[in-house]
Amino acid sequence: ACSSALMHRGHLFECVGRDMEEAEDAYLDALRAAPGDVPATYALARLKHEKSNDFAGAETLYAEVVTSAPGHSAAWYDRARLAIERGRYADAEGCIKKAAKISPADPQILLSWAQVRQLQHDDGEGAMRLAEKARALSPQEPLALAAYAHVVLLATQNLTAAREVYREAVALSPHS
Repeated sequence: ACSSALMHRGHLFECVGRDMEEAEDAYLDALRAAPGDVPATYALARLKHEKSNDFAGAETLYAEVVTSAPGHSAAWYDRARLAIERGRYADAEGCIKKAAKISPADPQILLSWAQVRQLQHDDGEGAMRLAEKARALSPQEPLALAAYAHVVLLATQNLTAAREVYREAVALSPHS
């Protein structure tokens, strides 16, 4: 079977069937069919990171993706998120800066960078500058607003302001 068909199979198991073991097997089959395939490697990295909590495996795979495809901003972003989750803020900052250089108008990347600025450098002003830039890029996006609220809380310790932004995000959410 070709690698793209196996990738599709993996996505179906992951998203529709919620069978992570089958999804992982499909992604591994795709990599056996096309060793080093960037989309298959990235999909497997995300699965290990987000669904299986195999952080070491995810880190290794994200590293493979950015080595093979240094312009893959999503892999740099996800690698930064993983580093943040593991408390490795210096590593996260390096990755998020690379993602931002590739995709400077991505509000999620800018918001993660703001979070890292606060966590790594205790730089509330710098964090808020990045967060404001991200908010201007995506003022009506509920997930971006929720992330902005998180940065407001981290950087300013202003619970009232963060709560206000979070309420705005909830009001804009299609599920509210």
